[in-house]
Amino acid sequence: DAYRPPRRKQFKRMLVGLDPSGRPLPKPLVDRSWKRWKKVRSYFVLVSHHRDHTDLETMQVKIAALEAFLADRLVPRTSAELDDIDSLVEDARDA
Repeated sequence: DAYRPPRRKQFKRMLVGLDPSGRPLPKPLVDRSWKRWKKVRSYFVLVSHHRDHTDLETMQVKIAALEAFLADRLVPRTSAELDDIDSLVEDARDA
């Protein structure tokens, strides 16, 4: 376990490492992310080891899913939240 922790433990460490706060995510979010990751990873492992066949359309869909998964963690979409925060600050100033 010290040299090669289970994949789920590695995954949880990765999530914490990618989160700017450095704090663990709530269990339901980790579980949902883990299921999504396993599904995408499984496809690429099976295809790359020639245990499953694929076509161009399926491959493009899976690549898009992988890109979306990574983008959600590497480039968090904060613009909507920032607009909400600005709105709350304005409301507080007016009060």
